Amino acid sequence: MAEVAQIDPPHPAVLPAERLVADCRMSQLRRSGPGGQHRNKVSTAIRWLHIPSGIAAEASESRDQSRNRDEALRRLRCRLAIRLRSRRCSPASAAQPVDGSETQLRRLWGERRLRISARHVDYPAVLALVLDDLHLAGGQPSLVGSKWQASTTRLVSLVKQETEALIEVNRWRQHHGRGPLHG
Repeated sequence: MAEVAQIDPPHPAVLPAERLVADCRMSQLRRSGPGGQHRNKVSTAIRWLHIPSGIAAEASESRDQSRNRDEALRRLRCRLAIRLRSRRCSPASAAQPVDGSETQLRRLWGERRLRISARHVDYPAVLALVLDDLHLAGGQPSLVGSKWQASTTRLVSLVKQETEALIEVNRWRQHHGRGPLHG
């Protein structure tokens, strides 16, 4: 299996925005496309770079720079959730204490049985934790559902909201000789 980038907890996708942006660099860019002449005169596109990992995301759909900033940050959190695994995902570190915010997210969204929209502010953080659990379980949702009080179907629905996440889980499953989850 291809090497998975591992980081120390807490996962950056779980961090509050102000803590996450402390590890990031923001760039203002010009992009072409719809939006008229104003869009081409002003640098409204935003790119966030997470310096420790080198992972970046950008947004340029809106003529409003603050909307692009927020959307680019949401995309960055999702990319971090998909591409990075917390070190506690290895069997040797599974007993490590989890960050308090991670515990709160697990409790809150476990009680809601993972009923969360991809547009919800907590989605990237919940996705990161679910993917950490799935990585440890070799991509088997049936082994993870009970941790979240959620059905296998609900767990797969959460993951497949981000196509890249589903591709990553299927890569883990293939490594373990399992068939793909379908999106």
